[in-house]
Amino acid sequence: MPTAPSLANAPWLIRLETRAVMTALTRAGFEVRCVGGCVRDALNSSKNFDIDMATTARPEQTVAALEKSGIKAIPTGIAHGTVTAVINHTPFEITTLRKDIACDGRHAEVAYTDRWEEDAARRDFTINALSCDADGRVYDYFDGIADLEAGRVRFIGDAEQRIREDHLRILRFFRFTARFGKSTDRKGLSACKKHAAMLAELSGERIQQEMLKLFATPHAADILETMARNGILAPIIQGKIYPDMLRALATLEKSQKVEFDAVRHLAALLAPGEKDAARTAETLAIRWRLSNAHRTQLLTLLTHDIPQDADERAQKRLLRALGTVNFVSLALIGWAAHPKTRTYASMLKLSRSWKIPAFPVKGSDLLEQGFESGKALGATLLLLEQVWEASDYTLTKKELLKRLK
Repeated sequence: MPTAPSLANAPWLIRLETRAVMTALTRAGFEVRCVGGCVRDALNSSKNFDIDMATTARPEQTVAALEKSGIKAIPTGIAHGTVTAVINHTPFEITTLRKDIACDGRHAEVAYTDRWEEDAARRDFTINALSCDADGRVYDYFDGIADLEAGRVRFIGDAEQRIREDHLRILRFFRFTARFGKSTDRKGLSACKKHAAMLAELSGERIQQEMLKLFATPHAADILETMARNGILAPIIQGKIYPDMLRALATLEKSQKVEFDAVRHLAALLAPGEKDAARTAETLAIRWRLSNAHRTQLLTLLTHDIPQDADERAQKRLLRALGTVNFVSLALIGWAAHPKTRTYASMLKLSRSWKIPAFPVKGSDLLEQGFESGKALGATLLLLEQVWEASDYTLTKKELLKRLK
């Protein structure tokens, strides 16, 4: 095994909560290491606040060791060997070392093991099979560090076999390539292309989780274009896509220092205003089992438009009606589609500088003025709101109620 850099000074490793959990297990005579993403991201100078651990202790032994040290232990995934330790409101998932016995593409039958390399071998990619002990020593059984430095996302073992074991690894391959890859591994791509039809067997929830994470990466457009070109998107997105639109949006977000938004990126890929975009989104929302919030956000971005010539009054009205998140997304998407239109820059500025005011009059105020519940009350409220908008939102409740007379 080649010499690996030390993570002895990694902030998440030296924090008191991490040390307490690891000490509880080692004091009880078991080995414990931090595994997976936290180790990978520390070596890649990326932030990762989720600390997962693996141990030679069986689940019941893990619980006993934690409780003996006064640490709360929750059997969150006890059937799969996982216990969650909670200390100072910070959770740590601790899983007993495992090896695969049988896999059907969606579920795996596992057995406990005492061998760290066997546990590492069941991970999907070399960069995710890294682990480190309490002293910060990194264990790398499959050249994951070299792959991380080279920007390679490479399957552990035979790529086709790993995909047959768990079909979700196709989407994970592209998601991690979008985040860490400098190019796409040819063997991995070939295996994913060959078995793309297996994606149809996955549940919507699993597809959703991976794809939304992929959409939140800076290079999603390039990866999605590769997936589409190789027939890998077809089983999960039935409709035309526009990678150039997404690419332009991501460039704009970076220049404007706007945080990436996965649903905004998905909307851009489907291209608002394009024929059948909303229909594609509806089908996708059902297949991916999007939450109601995500579905509403996606359809709002695909069915609304901010006019390029909207003046400040119209912009404020739209900002109030759409909410800041959707307004910003529509402004960015509009700007990406029409880069020479500077109106969208003023829209972003407005969203950052103007605090959306609340309409000061309520239905109860009109009832107190003698109105009866019904259409007349609603129409009066709407009329007063229009008067308030015309005043640039300056009229007070008292001044508005005076208008009733």
